[in-house]
Amino acid sequence: LLREAVIRPAGKVVRGDMRQLPFADASFGSALSMFTTFGYFADAAENRRVLTEAARVVRPGGLLAVDYFNPVRTLAGLAPESTRFVGRYEVVERRRVETDSRGDRLVKSIDVFEETNLVDQMREEVRIYQLAELDAEIESSGWVDLVRLGDYEGHAFDQERSSRLIILARRAT
Repeated sequence: LLREAVIRPAGKVVRGDMRQLPFADASFGSALSMFTTFGYFADAAENRRVLTEAARVVRPGGLLAVDYFNPVRTLAGLAPESTRFVGRYEVVERRRVETDSRGDRLVKSIDVFEETNLVDQMREEVRIYQLAELDAEIESSGWVDLVRLGDYEGHAFDQERSSRLIILARRAT
């Protein structure tokens, strides 16, 4: 994605670790975490560090948007396995919930085949934060005035029906 961003520049491209952002304090008016990029670290403290780093680099009164999957709806409709074709490749995805001392995680294993040959394997896992737990993580990291939306069109969040859980917050002053 960074190579693509350089080809079609729309601003400065910086590679860094979201737990230790390479920017000065109060450098930005807002921070955005899209497509469930929050929750990928094994340790809850490292996930929290993402939120505190965002608070560090956003000016007081600035905004945060965290786009996360709706855990209730996602888990209720979790398809254990699916297959799709992308060009000449067959992509098989397997999904499950794993629980251990770190909490519940949504795990997805991806196998990519060309004809019958396995050509790539990937694994993703993300911690499953319930609404109250995610709210608490955000608030304890320097954010206030939380608002919950259920989709990209700005509809109110509904645990049973919303496709996403989007939390908007303001940096404490």
